[in-house]
Amino acid sequence: MQLETEQERIKIKQIEENNKKEQEMIRVQHQKRIDVLHKEMQHKIALLEREKVQLMEQRTRTMELEKSKMTQLHKIDIEQAKATHERAEQ
Repeated sequence: MQLETEQERIKIKQIEENNKKEQEMIRVQHQKRIDVLHKEMQHKIALLEREKVQLMEQRTRTMELEKSKMTQLHKIDIEQAKATHERAEQ
């Protein structure tokens, strides 16, 4: 009887140890997957940041071009107004 309970205790300990090993393996696998996903996410974030910078630079260039166009149109309007005014004086 005592031998049986000792054997059962040993068996239970082995099962517990096996469960712990299995849980640790699963934990390590999950941590590896988390690390991979983290690296992928960091890469995606870096790509998005680069795209954001490019879009902001493009927006700035577009705004500068529009400002230049507006300035040119304003100069043309002033020249036309002067010409109209000179013609009216003559």
